[in-house]
Amino acid sequence: ALVAPKSIALIGVSGDAKKLSARPLQFCQQHGFAGKIYIVNPRRDEVLGIKAYPSVSAIPEKIDHAYILLGTELVEAALDDCIAAGVQIVSVLADGFAEAGSEGQARQARLVEKANAAKLMLIGPNSMGVVNTNNGFVCTTNAAFKIDDLPRGRLAVLSHSGSLIGTLVSRGQARNIGFAALVSLGNEAQVCVGRLGLTLVDDEDIDGFVLFLETMRNPQIFAEFAQAAKRLGKPVVAYMLGKSTDGQALSVSHTGAMTGEAAAVRAFLAQHSVAEVRQFDALFEAPALLMKKSQLGSRPRRATVVTTTGGGGAMLVDQLSLRGVELTGLSPASKAFFTSQNIPSGSGKLVDVTLAGAQYDIMKKAITQLINDPETGIVVVAIGSSAQFNPELAVKPIIDAVAENPAAAPVAAFPLPVAVTSMTMLEAAGIPCFGSVESCADSIGLLLCDDVETDQDDRGDERHIGTKADDHLALGQQLETMISTAKIGDAGGLLNEVDGCRLFAALGIEGPRHLFLPAGDDAAFKASAMVAETGLEFPLVAKLVSADLPHKSDYGAVVLSIESEAAL
Repeated sequence: ALVAPKSIALIGVSGDAKKLSARPLQFCQQHGFAGKIYIVNPRRDEVLGIKAYPSVSAIPEKIDHAYILLGTELVEAALDDCIAAGVQIVSVLADGFAEAGSEGQARQARLVEKANAAKLMLIGPNSMGVVNTNNGFVCTTNAAFKIDDLPRGRLAVLSHSGSLIGTLVSRGQARNIGFAALVSLGNEAQVCVGRLGLTLVDDEDIDGFVLFLETMRNPQIFAEFAQAAKRLGKPVVAYMLGKSTDGQALSVSHTGAMTGEAAAVRAFLAQHSVAEVRQFDALFEAPALLMKKSQLGSRPRRATVVTTTGGGGAMLVDQLSLRGVELTGLSPASKAFFTSQNIPSGSGKLVDVTLAGAQYDIMKKAITQLINDPETGIVVVAIGSSAQFNPELAVKPIIDAVAENPAAAPVAAFPLPVAVTSMTMLEAAGIPCFGSVESCADSIGLLLCDDVETDQDDRGDERHIGTKADDHLALGQQLETMISTAKIGDAGGLLNEVDGCRLFAALGIEGPRHLFLPAGDDAAFKASAMVAETGLEFPLVAKLVSADLPHKSDYGAVVLSIESEAAL
């Protein structure tokens, strides 16, 4: 019923075809949805040529999926109607819930309470809808789905942002990359990414998942989903917002999401084998490469870069090295073959066949030898200008070599120019290709470096920071040392709040902004001055610092919603 309903109800469709609420009806009709579409609008007998019903309960058959397109104040009554009619899944478009202060949070809580009691699946609020490209169920308000030729694929997109499902479809269409299903989760009031993933992970039409995340809710369910996907060999690729302070603030204001500290979320994703990408294009480019993981088998986890253009190849080598990828040139066996065939190979870790090697026979021989060499991990081809103007010369030998050796080492391609025809040919042949050197390097790093982490410095450059095993060992030793030397309170060996924050800060885990005021007669004066200095903004929370009171609210030692300096 989530992505393959037999019957849907669109609640609140406008009679004006130009309005946003008319889009789900138009898109389902345009893309050939074969199920039954019912319109609910108590003020009209028909809407855009379709009979309208006064309520979902009045529809003569059971509805699998309902989309509430009404304003905020009318959503709750519409949900009650859906519950009375026995609807299994309800999506909600309206905003004005958790992101809209205490009143909106109360509204959202009521929706969740009712959905849970009725045992229905509630998607949203703030959801721009659900799409299944394979059956024409394009139940969304996103304008990008007006395109005539909606590309199909085998990836499911789960996104907190509704606009991003359209962005991915648009950018994917330009590359002939399609998706099987796309879901806009909005506020995740009841149904979280993990639960949706678990719902779809066994779908035979889905080979992998693309996630656009603004926060991490219900990590335990998310972990179950990630483990299920890994068990089935379906890669999960994620792009996470909130890496910066400003990004975190936007996530909060957008859907009411509370973001976690970026490093902690990154560690959580890595722990559960979720491939987090830093480059947006890698979000839809990386999955095709990650699906080649089984093809690596027992091959070494390293890359061999082949190129006809030294500068382009060197650029790729540089970016791969920054991500901790082990690079290798020709093995002795391949070196001997290249020499016997008079194929140029350059020197060092870059296999540069030069312009002399930009011929069909030479390139095909070179690729065939490398992918059949047991010393090769993955072959990455940096293709020069011929990719744009002569794809038959540039990419046909690569395609033919791979087609004739399907069990050999995997191959990825990075055309340096804008080369739409070449990229379409490569992708149609099952060869992952990339539009930027950064996306290519990100994706190969994720494929090969299971035990390697990278991080970015303040300039956005990535730097190798060692293996996970080494980092975790050092982290454990650092934690043990700090706890043993910290000032421990007398209450059962507990740290007070200040020492606890210092401990986490030393480990790179950023806590909430705060200031500490030692007890004294001048505490009020200090508070006034220090609030301004630290950049704290009202409303604030005041808490008594003491390891002797682990549950401070029980003793009135926590004060919430302090609105001014005078109140503080």
